[in-house]
Amino acid sequence: MVISKNKLKYYSSLKRKKIRESERRFLIEGMRLCEEILGSAYEVETLLYCPSQLTSPRGQDLLARFQQRGIPVMETDAKSLQRLSDTVHSQGMVGVARRREFSWEQIMEREPPILLALDQITDPGNLGTIIRTANWFGAAAILLSENCVDFANSKVVRASMGAVFYIPIFEIANFKERLNELKKTGYALFAADPAGELNYSNARFTAKNVLILGNETAGVEADIKKMANARLAIPRKGEGESLNVAVAAGILLAEMNRNASA
Repeated sequence: MVISKNKLKYYSSLKRKKIRESERRFLIEGMRLCEEILGSAYEVETLLYCPSQLTSPRGQDLLARFQQRGIPVMETDAKSLQRLSDTVHSQGMVGVARRREFSWEQIMEREPPILLALDQITDPGNLGTIIRTANWFGAAAILLSENCVDFANSKVVRASMGAVFYIPIFEIANFKERLNELKKTGYALFAADPAGELNYSNARFTAKNVLILGNETAGVEADIKKMANARLAIPRKGEGESLNVAVAAGILLAEMNRNASA
């Protein structure tokens, strides 16, 4: 099937956050992400491909897998596919996926030991890397404050290397209220803070923990830091003003994962 101009225009509009949110759909590009989403519970609505670009055995095999799943496959040319792509090389393949709806109540019923809360993370590369790291260390879910970058942004999805398909992500309008609710239900809140009073390696985590990471420039908001049970610092040995927030996420999640009480 060859894609129509109207369909191409519609899919191209998904590059805009407002349209992604209203349509509950987003774009994925490249073979790696298309392979990853097939192994997840996400629904792929359509796969678009360019025959002249999709010539490798890997690409042909992946195309066949989509067809075997009964997912509509649409042919287009290189110029049209580039309209959908956010990179110079899309590898000849772009998918249209539906956003999943997760149940907060079902996650809380399991009383997961580690949740990750992100306060106004604005860089797509940072958010994608944090999602990838959180999934690696077994965080049960990620909470995003209102001013975080959209997790369905193609740069976020790409930086996550497909991890975005495997961890529940919630966009929270009442972020502070949700953190307060978690605290009332027995969760200990730990805010990452370069000026924090507690060396992260000395922290004593509990059976239920929330790690809070803040904006790349401003850090965690002052009101949220006051709400936290402790503010965790990662000691500096070398030079430099600060540690990248995604790197900090990896260090703190690894420590939390290591010594959180059972």
